[in-house]
Amino acid sequence: MPPAKRSARLTSDQILGQIVQKIGRPLRVLHLGNVANYAYVNAKMMRAMGIVADVLDPDFYHIMATPEWQDGDFQATFADQFKPIWRKIDLNGFERPDWFVQGPLLPALRQLSAQQGEATPLKSWGARFDMALSRRRALDDFSGPLSRFFIASGHPFARLVRAPLTLVQRFAKKVATPSLLQTPDLPAGFPAGATFDADTRALIAHVLSYYDVVHSYTISGHLAAQAGLRNYIACELGTLRGLPFEASPMGELTAWLYRDAPEVMITNPDCIPAAKKLGIARQRTTTVLHPYDIAAADAVLGGAYTPPPLDGLPLFFAPARHHWRDGNASWLKGNHIYLEALGRLAQEGHAFKLVTVDWGAETDQSRALIDTLGLTSHTTWIEPAPRKALWQWYQKATAVFDQFNAQSFGGAALDAMAVGRRLITRFDAKAIAPFFHEAPPLSSAASIEEVLVAARGAVLDPTDQDGNGHKLYHWVRANHGQERQLSDQLQVYQRLMADDASSDLLARHNPA
Repeated sequence: MPPAKRSARLTSDQILGQIVQKIGRPLRVLHLGNVANYAYVNAKMMRAMGIVADVLDPDFYHIMATPEWQDGDFQATFADQFKPIWRKIDLNGFERPDWFVQGPLLPALRQLSAQQGEATPLKSWGARFDMALSRRRALDDFSGPLSRFFIASGHPFARLVRAPLTLVQRFAKKVATPSLLQTPDLPAGFPAGATFDADTRALIAHVLSYYDVVHSYTISGHLAAQAGLRNYIACELGTLRGLPFEASPMGELTAWLYRDAPEVMITNPDCIPAAKKLGIARQRTTTVLHPYDIAAADAVLGGAYTPPPLDGLPLFFAPARHHWRDGNASWLKGNHIYLEALGRLAQEGHAFKLVTVDWGAETDQSRALIDTLGLTSHTTWIEPAPRKALWQWYQKATAVFDQFNAQSFGGAALDAMAVGRRLITRFDAKAIAPFFHEAPPLSSAASIEEVLVAARGAVLDPTDQDGNGHKLYHWVRANHGQERQLSDQLQVYQRLMADDASSDLLARHNPA
């Protein structure tokens, strides 16, 4: 929707008030799939305004998709970033909220069910026990080789020893499983290879029908679709760039989901043409902003702009995931572009530092390129750091490199702007018209030469006397604030609830 129409919209409080008045109770929203903590951040902001917002993150445990990573204060390294064991880490008092449910799909669904409305003590115990044991198995979270043998091994002696535990878990599953609704029919054309069995779809239908809106991220909306629900939103987070056009089961599922979804949220300008190419009806698409809590950043940063530090060499911070050579366009970051540019900058005789994060599928390729370009002595690799620690690196930076493949910005760019650091990234100022009245004053660069020019300018003006970072600091607060984010989303919720065609399932779980 064109930004010129936004000024006539109601505030988020007004829209929520209308929804609550109509349904006679607090709005219930399930955020499904927690890629890059967008679901968690969004739910936190919504809960602050009185929405019952839960998060379900099934079968995905990466460090950067956890509340601990977003809000915890700690220092740690992880043997496996996809299987973090948080109980072994001192989080300085932070506790994961119970409305964030992360674990294997079926135990996670039972856990959510036990938290919906009134639950008997026995049901609550069963859900907690089943989830705790299932999650530890999924993460291989056992204290030593002996416990791993008895809990996870298929050896006959191990099975005999754990037989009592197996019986207890079966009982826990039974008491935690709600009385299920009738198994829904699969929607027409749903990809056969992605279907769950009837009992799983019935459980999904029961649990998800508690919510007025299922706000799904990337491809997680297929759970709601399989459950026969029509109150779900498919929210792309770069998902539409390449994945739905890929000749693979995942590509087929993605294309089907976004074509069929009752509402589609577009968060990246470069994905608008992809949505058109897929044939998604324009009336079902809405441009929304990436969920970002600037108030949380201000609480850590002190709520005031500070310029780049004077001490030391100019520092470029590059937090983007290293993935630039192989794979579809949904994932690529174009890291080689800024590395090639910095190689030329070094050849010109400029002194500087590069700090980048040791994560991504192609860190080895990046290291090899850094060696080839003579940048090894300029470069410091850091371990992936939680949000609060990462913001300290942004504060130290002279300028920030984001990504150079897609013509849009996401979380790293928002972090740079929130701190007030010059941002060098690929960006299409014209394409953002559906999102913003004015383009952010960043350094748009797509080629090695363009990145070199921007990087050279930062080195020659290390304390940002031109004030570009300061301008970004104010731009993001004026154009990407919480009120705008929430009002845009709530308007979609209101429309979806008016048009929802799964009223039979919802009525059985949400009586008036």
